[in-house]
Amino acid sequence: MRNTAIPAAILVASLALAAPSFAGMQQDLADCPDPNRPTSAAACTRILVSGRLPKSQHYIAYFNRGWAYRQAGDLARARADFEATLKLNPRYAWAFYSRALIERDENAPDKAIADLERALEIDSKFAAAHAVMGELLETRGELARARVHYQRSLAVPPKGIDARSSQARARKRLEALDRQVDASATGTQGSANVRVLSATEKGPAASEAAPAPAAGPDCRRFVPAAGFTISVDCPK
Repeated sequence: MRNTAIPAAILVASLALAAPSFAGMQQDLADCPDPNRPTSAAACTRILVSGRLPKSQHYIAYFNRGWAYRQAGDLARARADFEATLKLNPRYAWAFYSRALIERDENAPDKAIADLERALEIDSKFAAAHAVMGELLETRGELARARVHYQRSLAVPPKGIDARSSQARARKRLEALDRQVDASATGTQGSANVRVLSATEKGPAASEAAPAPAAGPDCRRFVPAAGFTISVDCPK
């Protein structure tokens, strides 16, 4: 699975305020927001069915469970949870971004770009979305647009490890594009220099008119192969 920004955990604080404390719930509060834990998806499910989570916060549990499924490689369930997130909160930019990653992994770049555009409409300073958008556009050969998104990603003040990791990728790709431009410019200039040198080495064009033979006793003869005239003995 490609390196991508994993959203910071946002479920713990919400649930801690909404639910009484007991041992099992406290463990689920720790596991659900961490998609790298093998118990994360099950913990999110238990939180959803517990009845202790306010309806207004359900989208967060679905979102975290979606990431747990994605990290486990279950893209179908991940997509379903991201879509459930968007039904509950259509303005949640991270859910559009996360679904775009699924679409990218499934080789559906047009759908991924469309979801990234929606995420950026909601949050124009979404560093991770700009970075992934740049990568997709670069893959399609749209280098100018890719460069713009890399630059926009780097222009955002980094907040958290997710933004920093995305900006590190954007910086690396932008530097690679710059090297390609430099190499292309150097190659073009080198070719031009070769053309100029070749023209110089060839000397005067063969179509230049031969000098007229000198009148009088100073007889000369033009030698086409040499491109100049030589003195010869005048006929007697």
